[in-house]
Amino acid sequence: VVRVGLSGVFEVIVGNGLGVGAGDFSATFEATPDFPLVSITTMIAPSPDWFSGVHDINLFEDDDTPKARVELDVFAYDAGTDSGLTYTATNDPTVPREDISRKTDYAFSSGNRIGKVVITTDESGDGST
Repeated sequence: VVRVGLSGVFEVIVGNGLGVGAGDFSATFEATPDFPLVSITTMIAPSPDWFSGVHDINLFEDDDTPKARVELDVFAYDAGTDSGLTYTATNDPTVPREDISRKTDYAFSSGNRIGKVVITTDESGDGST
């Protein structure tokens, strides 16, 4: 865990991941009205450079009360750094790098979500999320 002052990042949490293609993962972290946003990213292994996640999700209402529950669908993205076309492709660097894009080919041709992020408020009553 890395904590950085007011420069923008309050906490970085590194988890163990799933290890297989399906399942649940949980982590505990603190969010405050001063640091209300959460971003989550995970690689889709052993893919070339595919990942999934959410970015800058506000965990507080306008009056600074924590949201009780946030649910978001997540999708697969291509980081644009590797030209491998399949899930198990060997490294083939993309030169020049491309923009990040949503995966709509290979196993993701339907464009459907690949998972869900669920964030709930700690019911300890201390006001943190």
